[in-house]
Amino acid sequence: MNLLQSYIKQKTKNYYRLYYYQNSFTTYNFKERFLFLQNSQFFRTETPIVFKGKVPFGINLKEIQTLLGKSHFIYSEELLPHYVTVYYKNKIRGIKNKSQLHLFNNRMFYGIQVFPYLNRVDNQELINLLRIKYQFPQSASLPIILVDLDGNRLIIDENMGLSLEYITADNNFIHSVLQAFEQIERKKILDFERNKHYLMSNL
Repeated sequence: MNLLQSYIKQKTKNYYRLYYYQNSFTTYNFKERFLFLQNSQFFRTETPIVFKGKVPFGINLKEIQTLLGKSHFIYSEELLPHYVTVYYKNKIRGIKNKSQLHLFNNRMFYGIQVFPYLNRVDNQELINLLRIKYQFPQSASLPIILVDLDGNRLIIDENMGLSLEYITADNNFIHSVLQAFEQIERKKILDFERNKHYLMSNL
């Protein structure tokens, strides 16, 4: 196999891996979820909100892999290379689990766990365990937003299966992420307008 064939094969493999992992989390848009938090009621919890119970906010990629092992896939945004999404899939006591960790400037600020293959009994059992751990009311229905003493947030929902979303308390850092995305969107609009003018000049 020559270098060109090897390159094409690797690009094709990466494309399908990216499609597989991103398709597992298609309904999760960080900007939308953060805005959802701003207009929603929440419950206070004294239990610290930490991704998978062991990955604190603010750590870097190397520290994440020390805690969770080698990731299955890492994706860097093409127009925003300092934004990286790290993908894992594993089992927790036999229960299949997929997860994402989002890093900006090599700092973890957002994580998602999804349990996509639960039957009704197992789903309810996990919700009961979450209720015990985070002390939210029996009467509370999903989606539930929890905020710990440091201001870190956890969204418990049933979106493509039971899902847990962990969001840092550092709102200044979050706004820096959102500003970076806004700059990218503005650039896309400018590029689109330039392309339109170029096409018009050639018609």
